[in-house]
Amino acid sequence: MDMCVLPEHIHLFVSCDPLASPTKIVKTFKEVTANHEFKNFLS
Repeated sequence: MDMCVLPEHIHLFVSCDPLASPTKIVKTFKEVTANHEFKNFLS
């Protein structure tokens, strides 16, 4: 994964299984990042 962060938005370049749906990929990414941020917020 490669990432470019700008003040207004983020670009992600992701390599994944070609059979995986874009919806599933985004859902998984959002779940992982939300869990990470929630844990940091509670600390």
